[in-house]
Amino acid sequence: MNVRGWGVGKFEDISRELQEWKFDIVGLTETHLRGEVQMEGCEFAMIGKGRKTQETQGGGVAFLYRKESGLKVEELGVGTCESSEDVLAVRVECTDGQGRVEKMVLVVVYMTVMGERAERENRRKYDILKRVVREHGGERVLVMGDMNAHVGILGERVNRNGEMLGNFVDEMELENLNVTLAEGRVTWSTREQESAIDYVLVNGRMREIVSHVDR
Repeated sequence: MNVRGWGVGKFEDISRELQEWKFDIVGLTETHLRGEVQMEGCEFAMIGKGRKTQETQGGGVAFLYRKESGLKVEELGVGTCESSEDVLAVRVECTDGQGRVEKMVLVVVYMTVMGERAERENRRKYDILKRVVREHGGERVLVMGDMNAHVGILGERVNRNGEMLGNFVDEMELENLNVTLAEGRVTWSTREQESAIDYVLVNGRMREIVSHVDR
């Protein structure tokens, strides 16, 4: 989910939508917030961060989760360089219907839009993602976010961000669920344009418990 024009009112709007959708946890990109982020005062809590050191506007990543869901959400370290401001990883612990405890690592990322500095910045972000996936390879891992990547699933030309995404998926032996499982492939649209730029990637252990992906 992308968020623009963030504020308390926007937070309340999103909370109402999550209640309607009955989601327990959701990843956010492009919050446009600065520094560390905490929001309280409704059914959802948020772990997130905006940009501190990067000069460019935009970015910002977060997870919102339902307080009464029983989820235990712990932020994981991803480094302190400026590129890490666009990557957020958490370990989520939940209990299934039979009382068994399940743990998984969720990562949300925002990749720079194609431009002069994009490849250099995104290489650094992919380095962070690789480290996180390797460190937690024995757990269920899901990476999601706004990759600003075209990989050709809508017949469009593959851009450099799409090539980098494909290389990351192959190297880390992940599955791109937008390609293999998603019922809808359009993740961004206006009146005249449609595109796929947001993706969900999983490792083998996470794939075992994923049954459905929609746009």
